[in-house]
Parts: sequence; C-alpha cells; structure tokens
Amino acid sequence: MCGLVSHVVWPISAAIALSAVISTLWLSGITDRQGIWSKDYCSLLNDHSFLYGWICGLLFIPFIKNATSSLFRCCFADSGEDKLYGLDHALLNIEMPPPSMWMNMGYWKHTQSFPEACTALLEKVLRTAGLLDSNRRPLSVRDSSALRIIDVGCGCGDQTIYLMKWLARIDDHAPGSERRPLFDAYVGINVNQHQAEFARQRIKDTGRSDSIHIFCADAADPTSWSRELKDAVTATSQQGFGDKQSQTAHTWLLALDTLYHFKPSRDPLLSYAARELRASFMAFDLILADSVHPVDNILLRAVCFMSSIPFSNFKTLSDYRDMLVRAGYASDNIEIHDISEYVFSGIGGYMERREAELRQFKLSLGKLQVAGKLFSWWGRSNIVRGVVVVARRNAI
Repeated sequence: MCGLVSHVVWPISAAIALSAVISTLWLSGITDRQGIWSKDYCSLLNDHSFLYGWICGLLFIPFIKNATSSLFRCCFADSGEDKLYGLDHALLNIEMPPPSMWMNMGYWKHTQSFPEACTALLEKVLRTAGLLDSNRRPLSVRDSSALRIIDVGCGCGDQTIYLMKWLARIDDHAPGSERRPLFDAYVGINVNQHQAEFARQRIKDTGRSDSIHIFCADAADPTSWSRELKDAVTATSQQGFGDKQSQTAHTWLLALDTLYHFKPSRDPLLSYAARELRASFMAFDLILADSVHPVDNILLRAVCFMSSIPFSNFKTLSDYRDMLVRAGYASDNIEIHDISEYVFSGIGGYMERREAELRQFKLSLGKLQVAGKLFSWWGRSNIVRGVVVVARRNAI
C-alpha cells in the first residue's frame, strides 16, 4: 500500500508544484501574452520573482506529497484497517425507504422498539378517548353515526395507515357483523411539504385513498387554510367526508406529540375545533411542572429559543385546563393523565443506545443526539410532564 501511495503521490505532487511555479511567474509578469519568454536566461536567474517561484515550487512538493498521502490513507486505510473491507457496506443493506417513519416520543412501558413505542403512544391516546378497549380492539358501532378524524401534525403517514387500515370495528347493524375502519374519514395536516407528499405516496397502497386526505398547511392557523382544506374538515364537500355527512357524525381532533410546536399558541386551533367543528379533542402533549427551579426555567427557555418552540406553550396543569375551557370544552368533560414515567426515560435511553449502535458503522444520529439528551434531562428533572389529554365536545 505504501509503495502504491508513493508512486501515485509523487507525479501528482510534481505536477501541482510545477503549476505553482508557472502561476508565480505569470503573475510576476515574466511571461508575455503569447507565453514566450521576454528575457534571456541570465536575466531570469537574476530576477527575484523567478527564483522565488522555483523555491516555492521545491518547498511545495513535499507539502503536496504529505497532504495527498494523508488523503489517500484517509480514503482507503485507517490505522492499518482497510476500510474497503470494513463496515461501510452496511449502508447497502439498509432498506429504503424504511419500513416505518414514525416520529413521536413513544410510550415505553412494554417495549424497547421505537416503532412499537410510537404505536403504543397512539393507542394510549385512543384508549383514553374510549375508542379502543383494554385489549387494543376498536369499539363497536352501536348506532349509525360516522366517526371522522382530523390529525394535525400527521407526520409521514404511519399513524394515518394505522388508523385507517389496521384498526377496524364491528358494525352491529351490518349483515354478519361486518368490520369497517375505526374512522370513516380522515384528514391529515402537515406543515412540512416533504412529509406531506411522502405520506400521500404511502397511503396509495392502503386501498382507501378515497376517504383519506393529506394537506400541507399550518394547522396552528385555521384562518390560513385553503378552501379545499376547510371543506374537508367541515364535511361540506364530497371531497371531504363523502356521503357520511349526518347530524349524528362525530369528529375527533388528534394531536399526537405536536401541539407544543404550534405558533403563536394552541388557542386558535382548539377554539376552531370546539366552536366551529364541534370536535372532541385527544392528544399527547407537554405541560410544565407546578414547581420549577429558576435555573431549570432559564434552561428550558434557552431550549425553546434554540428549537423555535414558544415558551408560552409550556403551561401548568391548571393553566392547560383553563385553556381548554376558554376554547369551548366543559371542565367536566376534560381528562388529563400524566404518563411521563413511560415516556422521557424510554425515548432518551433508546436514542442513547441507537447512537452507540450507529457508531459501530461510522454513522450518527446527528442533531437528534441533542433531542435525546433533552428527553433524558426531562425524565430526571421532572420539570416537563408528558400528558394524555381528552376533551369531549359531544357524547359519542
């Protein structure tokens, strides 16, 4: 390997050095426009610029040799280990696109798998809302009402597919107790264009794209929504909820680990959901502990500033409940359950393990490492709490 490096490096080094000499001479005015020497040889030897150019070239050759050798070794050998036969080919074995693209903090009570934890968090919210039983089975249909769902911050389609493909309920009024999807219609909203398009591509394989609609929009500001989106969420067009527009239809607003990002606040969306859509509300969200040390408060403010999260979105439990009441939900119809014990330490520990696994293959979580440390801090300090929230607008 050393011999090969030497044979490759020396010609390259000499060529670069010669180029440096010629460049120096050209800039010094030693050559004319036709590239012909304008002075005789003796004059050149007495010219300081000419001598300076040759000296620079001679000094430059060893430098280029060492630099090129280092680059060559970096690319093909590292401390005696031939990287051509290392672990880089792991990249060729990674399934693309990934089988799942979940992204939430997860519910880690019974699993160490990230996709399973993300699914479990969604199921925890659905169970609290009374839409799943303790065995993870959807409720049965006891009347002719339709269930609709508006999913704000719907991600890359995983929860969309889970809600609309894998969850099915028994229709007691259908012949032979036929099964139908838990929700008759779904509208997903995502502010990220790339994620929204990715989700649209994935749901084409579900066979139910007629009842699933993904929009790229700012869910935090209903006044900015397009007419098409407003028609979809209010069920005023065939493109929205089709023929399921009945007075007994019930709409749910789902926000799975998203609302604390909303700018300037959650208030516009919640008021719109309660008063305009008359929708019930279910979410996993973050709240602030009732008692926070001033130092922790400053650190949390710094985190919010760097991550562009409004600090005002971190409300105490009582303030969060008051916010829902102002939006239009009755206090008696609001449930808030703290599940922090099975959230922050779980996701923080998983991300730490994942980083160690990736490091073996010279890969990294990158900026996600910071998020992992943040979650672990929340788990230790208890200054931020993860809660499941349900606010019912109407009886189902």
